[in-house]
Amino acid sequence: MRKILAVLLIIFIGAFSLVFGRLIGSGFSIDSPNIDENVIIEKPNELDEVDNLWEEPVEVVENTRINLSFVGDIMFHIPQINSGRTEDGFDFSQPFTYIKSYITKSDYSVANFETVTAGNDRGFSGFPMFNSPVETLDGIKDAGFDLLITSNNHSLDRGKTGIINTINEIRNRELDYLGTSEDSRRPYIFKEINGVKLALFSYTQNLNGLDNRLTKDELGRMVNLINLELIREDYIEAMEKNPDYSIIYLHWGNEYNRVSSQYQKDLAKELSSIGFDLIVGSHPHVIQEMDVISEYGKDTYVLYSLGNFISNQRYETMGVSYTEDGVILNITLNKDHINNSTTLEEINPIATWVYRYWQGNKYHYYILPIEDVLSGKIYLDLDDATIKRMEKSIFDTLDKLNLK
Repeated sequence: MRKILAVLLIIFIGAFSLVFGRLIGSGFSIDSPNIDENVIIEKPNELDEVDNLWEEPVEVVENTRINLSFVGDIMFHIPQINSGRTEDGFDFSQPFTYIKSYITKSDYSVANFETVTAGNDRGFSGFPMFNSPVETLDGIKDAGFDLLITSNNHSLDRGKTGIINTINEIRNRELDYLGTSEDSRRPYIFKEINGVKLALFSYTQNLNGLDNRLTKDELGRMVNLINLELIREDYIEAMEKNPDYSIIYLHWGNEYNRVSSQYQKDLAKELSSIGFDLIVGSHPHVIQEMDVISEYGKDTYVLYSLGNFISNQRYETMGVSYTEDGVILNITLNKDHINNSTTLEEINPIATWVYRYWQGNKYHYYILPIEDVLSGKIYLDLDDATIKRMEKSIFDTLDKLNLK
């Protein structure tokens, strides 16, 4: 029996050794999986892993600057309308010939449209009840303007129809408008320019006593009249959208007065206390002074009146030469993305003068950038008397604005 057990043990040990040896010979490992020798496995490269963690640097924009341009009253008296007549209609691009380059290079340009375009079929008129050809808007658009202010003392010259048709004609030319509405009240708009969000407001002091051309309800929503409490509410509402900078354009003050009235000064302080950053004015038809209000924890810049940009008001018709003077007020805003603040960085005025002469049985009008003409950058064959008028104009404008 013992012999049989011994023989079986020897056979078992021999068989185990044979099988185990073959496994060892075939590359068997307790620690490694059985891998096909014909399959190539690449070992991860540690440098590749580091490269995969690398990201392109992100450029951080610290500041954004935008340029805005503001001008005063654009008006069309009968001699100007006649000046724009052509054989087949109207063309009002001529007056803007020499200032177009300044307007178009601005990021956003604003003007007061002090007339209405109720319709060419309704007849044309100048002061005191304006109605201008719709083609006047083509000339303004071609000049490069972006926003037209429509709340002024002539908004109701042609009643409700005048307001609605003017808005429609402006829209048809893909221009912005502010100050009047055909339906719901619209005291402000937002405009984002290169990442800088502007809140723009517009109101007028009066409507030349034509308020009764609208019902009380229509008056409250179709024309933005100056009402301090409503303006305060409008501002608070607009600030919920977190604009970077607020601008209010006002039609206010006393006509042909080169010094702002006490009413204007008091209202400007109230608006500064509300929080407005920039106040721009029109209506006096002459340029008034600039001011900075710093009483409420910030600087509010005030341009009380930018005067006329284009009209037939001049020394020959009014006995006042200051109505010929205008300005393109260029403003640079700087948005600091790090501190999330936007400030007025620079004010650069371009003094302008309306040149008028008679030729071919009608007057011709040009808005001239005075410095360009006096320096010879723009050559015009002008007599000495005209040059002297321009020299007086640029002195008066820059002296009044205190921005020489």
